Amino acid sequence: MNLSFTTINIVKLALECRDMESLTDKKREFFKKLQKCIDVSAEQLYDRYVFQSTAIKKQFPMLMSGMWLESEKLKPDDKVETVLKNGSLFKRV
Repeated sequence: MNLSFTTINIVKLALECRDMESLTDKKREFFKKLQKCIDVSAEQLYDRYVFQSTAIKKQFPMLMSGMWLESEKLKPDDKVETVLKNGSLFKRV
């Protein structure tokens, strides 16, 4: 199950580096910008996971009716954190 996703627009990052003279400088700046986006995305995805983990089963009746792995084991007022550990967080690049 996919818990959340973030998209990184690498074309935009490349376009932001196009006016640099040196190809080496363009590559260095592109990968610097990409790494910054990856770091921010990873933090955002983790924060989203932490927030989602505070929810309880009865807030998601359809998803917790067996659609998510191990969700049927939860009681209505149990937090969904144990179920979310089976999910994934994506960075689309």
